Amino acid sequence: MSPSSLLLNRLSQHPDFSHIQERDYFSPDLEIDSPLLLPDMEMAVLLLRQVLDQGGHILLCGDRDVDGVTSVSLLAHFLRSEQERRGAGSLTLRVSSEGDDYGLSGAFYEEIKTHRADLLITLDMGTSNGAEIKELRARGSNVIVLDHHQLGDSTWIGDYALVNPVRIHPDCKIATVGLAFKFILAYALSFTREWNLLFTLDDLNFRLGAYIDGESPLPREALPVKDYRLGPLELDLLRRDPRRNGRILFARILAARPRLFELVLAWTDLVALGLMTDLVPLRGENRKLVRLGLGLSPLARRRSFREGLSSLMNAQRLDQESLTSRDLSFSLGPALNAAGRMGKTELAVQLLTARKKEDAREYSSALLRLNEERKARTEENWKIVREMLQANPARKECSILFCFDPALKSGVSGIMATRLVEEYRRPVIFINPDGAHARGSIRRYQNEDVLEILRQSARFFEQYGGHKEAAGFSIAYEQIDPLENHLRELFAQWQPGERHDSGAHLVLSASQISFRTYLELSRLEPFGQGNPPPLIELAGVRVHKHSVMKSIHLKFKVAQCPAEFVLWHRGADFIERGGLAATLRLRGHLEKNTFAGRRTLQFRVQEYSLSGEPEN
Repeated sequence: MSPSSLLLNRLSQHPDFSHIQERDYFSPDLEIDSPLLLPDMEMAVLLLRQVLDQGGHILLCGDRDVDGVTSVSLLAHFLRSEQERRGAGSLTLRVSSEGDDYGLSGAFYEEIKTHRADLLITLDMGTSNGAEIKELRARGSNVIVLDHHQLGDSTWIGDYALVNPVRIHPDCKIATVGLAFKFILAYALSFTREWNLLFTLDDLNFRLGAYIDGESPLPREALPVKDYRLGPLELDLLRRDPRRNGRILFARILAARPRLFELVLAWTDLVALGLMTDLVPLRGENRKLVRLGLGLSPLARRRSFREGLSSLMNAQRLDQESLTSRDLSFSLGPALNAAGRMGKTELAVQLLTARKKEDAREYSSALLRLNEERKARTEENWKIVREMLQANPARKECSILFCFDPALKSGVSGIMATRLVEEYRRPVIFINPDGAHARGSIRRYQNEDVLEILRQSARFFEQYGGHKEAAGFSIAYEQIDPLENHLRELFAQWQPGERHDSGAHLVLSASQISFRTYLELSRLEPFGQGNPPPLIELAGVRVHKHSVMKSIHLKFKVAQCPAEFVLWHRGADFIERGGLAATLRLRGHLEKNTFAGRRTLQFRVQEYSLSGEPEN
């Protein structure tokens, strides 16, 4: 570890940040697992090479969320350039939208069947659609599934490529856009001599950084240690744990091919966006790819973004020279998600695949208008839910918060469920009407496996799917009340105790809050799942100046501190409780705020308490 400062050394002592002591956390190398460690990856590459050689038709189909949209867009950019270079082949893009069933099913599947593609590549879907894929194979289409959802009873592993890391281990955490990236990388590497060669180190065999345990017909050569700048430390790590540390060798293989590495860099803007919004753990290779995509890695040098993404950043007034993970999670991601939630996922794909600036500007403007509609719909739903819970306060005491009302608007169930988890600190099911069936989302609070909860309730659903942390479903209206009763029984023995409070990560004085502190902590970017933004505590401070925004938000200053403090949504409550005149303890996150080209330091308050009171 090289956290070089007393501040980061202090932080590394907290259990939430012990991982920053890991060997590769601050390493500048792009240490990611070889694509050949993924099941069926070699088969997928061979299928792609075959259809490209034959000038065939490729159909990409993906899910409506940002992971699906970025995956489709990333592959589309790459495949179009390959087909243009070869002067042959055609490409069609299809994404599901709000109102479609999950995965390859319903009207979306019927539409897919009409295309008669030589090669179908499904992205963020397909694992649980074995029967449908079998039918597509019988109709003459080769199929590649790039997906990270859990295997189920309907998974059929046959004569198609199922590239899913869950086949290796059920807790593998990589979003589909990461799989698409590795698929492109494997295709590019399939034209190198290393593709058909094993490097040997003692009695260990490696193929493009993937440890090969067992027989292989490939020819062998001694590992060229000097060519890949492998010193005694790296060789020792390869010998001690060849499976995990093969990523060191893979990083050096990439570094030895500068032209290929430039392509890698160009692809990672969409990869970073998809990984961040799909809430994968930001450790190991996920962290490396997001850092590269954001331009935080020293390997990135000058970061540039493709036309559509750059246009959306400009429209949202984001600073492209110093992007943060929060820009992806709270600005770009929600805007792109709005397309799928509002039934127009194709708009997000059109934006991310745009090649001309004028097209990108048109699509980004349309997308932001759609996002404003989504925000308005969310606020309408929030008002309905507030009234519903005020009329029936007993609902708030249940171990799982169950929300349904016929007046709720469609398309924002995931956002609503997440906000309700934050406010009521328990798992949430949120259901809204949506045509012939209602649709719902479930979000966990602590360590609940919400996908398993849906499996135990499967008899009530038309369809369901998702992850342990978040999932969705469609349900007939007459099944909503029985589902609620079932879940109350299921959760009868579960008590949502108090949120575990492991304390602030850092306790500082107001005078220690500075841009220097912010820059030091920003070395830990990107922040997200598995790598949280440091929670800073300030005690014994008082409000110096303040202003109220839109009647609900509060901005204020405290003495001896250059930062501007912001308290979102709870400003009125803070004032009512006497916060303006009290001695305070504040917990929150230190951020940079950029507006109209001006950068200021901001402290976003997460929790506060008045002297002698518990946190709010």
